[in-house]
Amino acid sequence: MLRDKIFVIALIYVLFLTILIYMNLSVVPNEASADQFSGKHPALLRLEDVGPGEEYTSQENLDKLIVLADYLQQEGIPFEVSLIPRMVVPGRNYDVAITDNTEYAQKFVSTIKSLEERGGIIGVHGYTHQSGNSNSVSGYEFYSSAKNPDVPNTYAYAKERAEKAIALFDQAGIYPAYWETPHYSASPQQLLAFQEQIGLIYENNYYYPEAWKSNNVVNQHREYYCGLDVVPAPLGHLNSPERLAAMLAVLDDPAKSGTLASLYIHPTYEFQFIKKVQQKNGEVQYIYDKNSLLHQLVKELKKRDYAFVSIYSLVGFVPAQRAENIQFDPRDEIFVGQFVPHASGKTLLIWNKRTNQWRMSQYTASWYAPRDTNAFQDLGVWLKDLTLEKGTIPLAGYFKNKDREDLLLFNAASGNLILAVNNGNKFVPYHLKWQALNQLQTVRPLAGDLNHDGLTDLFLYDKEHGRIGSAINQGGFFTDITWQGFNLLKAKNLKLAAGDFNGDGNSELFVMDHDTKQSKMLAGRKASRFSLAAETWNNPFYFKPDSQLFAADINGDGKDDLLVHGSDGFWQSYISDGSKFVADRPFGPWGPRNEDALAADINGDHRSDLIMIDHNTGYSNLNTAISVSGR
Repeated sequence: MLRDKIFVIALIYVLFLTILIYMNLSVVPNEASADQFSGKHPALLRLEDVGPGEEYTSQENLDKLIVLADYLQQEGIPFEVSLIPRMVVPGRNYDVAITDNTEYAQKFVSTIKSLEERGGIIGVHGYTHQSGNSNSVSGYEFYSSAKNPDVPNTYAYAKERAEKAIALFDQAGIYPAYWETPHYSASPQQLLAFQEQIGLIYENNYYYPEAWKSNNVVNQHREYYCGLDVVPAPLGHLNSPERLAAMLAVLDDPAKSGTLASLYIHPTYEFQFIKKVQQKNGEVQYIYDKNSLLHQLVKELKKRDYAFVSIYSLVGFVPAQRAENIQFDPRDEIFVGQFVPHASGKTLLIWNKRTNQWRMSQYTASWYAPRDTNAFQDLGVWLKDLTLEKGTIPLAGYFKNKDREDLLLFNAASGNLILAVNNGNKFVPYHLKWQALNQLQTVRPLAGDLNHDGLTDLFLYDKEHGRIGSAINQGGFFTDITWQGFNLLKAKNLKLAAGDFNGDGNSELFVMDHDTKQSKMLAGRKASRFSLAAETWNNPFYFKPDSQLFAADINGDGKDDLLVHGSDGFWQSYISDGSKFVADRPFGPWGPRNEDALAADINGDHRSDLIMIDHNTGYSNLNTAISVSGR
């Protein structure tokens, strides 16, 4: 009886601490729609407790793991693998890490990389998945008052082990995609240590009850990071025909509609269905029984119109590093561009109006984990003490160089331009006069390539006269403007974005009329004329006038997509397939509302990432979320 009372008191205390720790966050369920996945309901499959030991010490079982992955690949099924990077069995003095310089460890890592080649996404499943004298896999690694009370119930203990685990991944050349806590067991302060390392958590998280049914973005503002994705596995562990029947019953129950079909299985359970056969010629062949539990699962989910997707497809973006070493003023403006020649990604140009300096900063992290606060390198001041007229608009583009972007400072009222030419480590300003502007004070410039020559040209939106102009770059200067009127441009409340939406190398112009809630596309310039694009581009979608609109290639397919940052903190993507936009699921809420935001490829993987300036934390700081769409 005394023990029961102590347990109840301890449970109440833990729940009280949980409320205190998480009271300053918002969790909004993101139920994945079938439309996002070609009319299918999404399902996720995780291979659990894979590590360099136990059942995986034999070559035969490593071969069977590849056979299982081959089957999933043949079925078009992406999958996740929860990897334990160091396996420990104290009773047998067994201690093997994936970085060991042994033949076995190298074979094991080679197997893991073979899983990646077959569609596997590898996550961090603790450091050793044990503590004390317990064995990896069965043992508990982090604090549990009931199961593991002897380990320190501290943030420092969890942080050290999480850092060691990710370091092993890095040394072995494996990207850590997500974190899964061993046995889903850790205290609230230890959970913070995991989130500080990786912004994607794949588990039934006991401290976010809303995240049990579907995946969510936890819009949490902490000292070293902003936000995290939480993806659950609500269907649980597939380890028997009875469990399969229970899972299907959940999916068939209308009262549980919206439950994410996410589950995990131990590959070793399936190994009994994979038979090794020695052929007469000595060749070894593996036969995978089509009646295995995994085969049955795949068959049943397909019958129910489910499609297996990757965790990357589900979340779209992963909250990543915060730039603690960049100091911002609330009046600062930030621009992104390929300013550094041959750099892997685009760099940030920060215009500090108080000091009148333009300072460059480069993202140097190789991955979104760990969430190192020193992920940006200061490249110094590239431009300073430049006096600008009121109403000057800065644009980044290939105005003079084709291998690095320059800076164009545009003033329509005066017709004055300043072309700041990029010489590789600073901007050299040249003052130009553009007579063709003729004091068109309502003209707004948009950068784009109108003739596929690698130089940045200009769209000129004349709001007063309801027309669009095109100005071709003549190698660092502009001459005539070709004007063309369109009725749709006469509306008073328009939002425009220029981008190569169909992938032909020329820029198009997307126009949203917020009064009529209609959108149109102006096709690329031909014979000095624009034309309305095919009706397929005019999908009936709408976003609020106070939203921010970006043209950005989110999935790395070479075509610009539309990205809308709403005042509610959500980021909505509309993916271009070359002939139309398809709405993706929203990401968020992430970051404070109505804050400065940008979209650009900062890590060099040809996918546009999210950049957000948070002015609500006492001082301004920069947060990132890395695109994993299309990986």
